[in-house]
Order: sequence, then C-alpha cells, then structure tokens
Amino acid sequence: MNNEVIGTGSGRNISAAGNRAAMDVLKNSEVVGKFNAMRMALPKIDTKESGPESNKNESKAADDDGEKRKSKKRKLNDDEEAKGGDEKAVESYPKVADDVELPVLVESSSDENGDSKYNKKLDAYLMTYKCLPKFKYEKKGSPQGMKTTLIINDMKMCYCVDNNKKASTARLSKFMMMNPQLFPRCDAI
Repeated sequence: MNNEVIGTGSGRNISAAGNRAAMDVLKNSEVVGKFNAMRMALPKIDTKESGPESNKNESKAADDDGEKRKSKKRKLNDDEEAKGGDEKAVESYPKVADDVELPVLVESSSDENGDSKYNKKLDAYLMTYKCLPKFKYEKKGSPQGMKTTLIINDMKMCYCVDNNKKASTARLSKFMMMNPQLFPRCDAI
C-alpha cells in the first residue's frame, strides 16, 4: 500500500519468490500489526443482497431443489409401481429349481442394458450376512468376448458369456436377486 515495500524474496521462479516474500512479511510482526489495523478500519461490505426480495429468491431456489428431489423420488416410485415392482425382471429370468446344478448358466436377454441397481441390491443383501460377491472375468475366444462368473463364499453360483463386463455383472446380480432360494447353497444365509 502506498508503494511501500513490506517484504522481498528471491527464487528460481515468480511463485517461489512470491512465497518467500510473503514469509518475510509474516516474520515482521510490526508490519503485520500495521496492515491488520488498516484492514480492520475499513467498513465491512456485505456482498450478499439483503432485504425481503433476496430472501424470497434464496428460499425459492432451495424449495425448487427440494421439489425436484421429491418429484424424482416420486417418479422412481411410480415407475416401480407401474412395473409392479420387479415383475418385469421376474419374467426375464424364470425361477430355477432349488436342486439345480451350480454354476447356473444365465442366458442373455435383449432388454438388458447393464443396470447396476441389482449390483447394489445384491451387495446390500449379502452385507447383512457379512459376505460380498466376487466376479471373475475370463477372456474367451468366442465372438461374445468373456465369461463372467459370480462367486459367493468361494462357491461358483452362476455365469454368463458376454462382451460387456457391466452388463454381465448386472445380469448375474439380477439373476441371483430373482432366485433367492440359491443363497443357502453357498452358505450366505
């Protein structure tokens, strides 16, 4: 201020020199006290708009965000109710017999897009029993790409062949959630 030099510093570049100059200033308590007193004497300027108009705008923005979240949740719930919960998913994967030989081959269906909600559901379900699913990926020579196997407690439960990891992982998770009678066979329950 007022063309007064309060600190100097040298370095290999401007940033280093500036940092050393700032450290030099901070070592001098008289200069720091002087500039602190000058700063405190300046009037405080409120950068926020004040008055009833600005409060309305802020609360309206917060209400809009809250309404958007609520409407999104309502839409998700309505979509699930319209589908009848997971009835569509049940149709795409028929129930398997309790005594089916493991691992079960999960065939692909055309309506799948790799939705990860079943991965999260499977994780949450198995976390209650303190175990997590493992997915093993093996490259195949076939045009479909790779074989994905779902392993729970070191037991191979099901597998599928696909060229997309995300879709195959979601397909296997969905299959297990649609066939909960298989969980006791891997000691998960």
